[in-house]
Amino acid sequence: MYRKAILAGLPVTEANISDDACHPEARIKPDFFSDLSQLTWRDLRSTDTVHYTVTLHQVLSDEPCRDVPAGLAVETAVFERQRSTLPAGVTT
Repeated sequence: MYRKAILAGLPVTEANISDDACHPEARIKPDFFSDLSQLTWRDLRSTDTVHYTVTLHQVLSDEPCRDVPAGLAVETAVFERQRSTLPAGVTT
């Protein structure tokens, strides 16, 4: 999410990001905003890209997860880092 914030022009730099903060083995802990997102939830499309941590997460009992369809493109950590730099001449 932080690298996407960089692309959106927010004042975040690569120095603010720590990939070791990702814990796909951890239980998902929904909060108030998770409940609100269900109002606008949509199913994944065949053209969607899934973050690599989603594919690494093994759903634990009673977690409010939706199935990720097989065959979706997976955004790797390397690809995400490469995308955090805008090509020359592109402005936000």
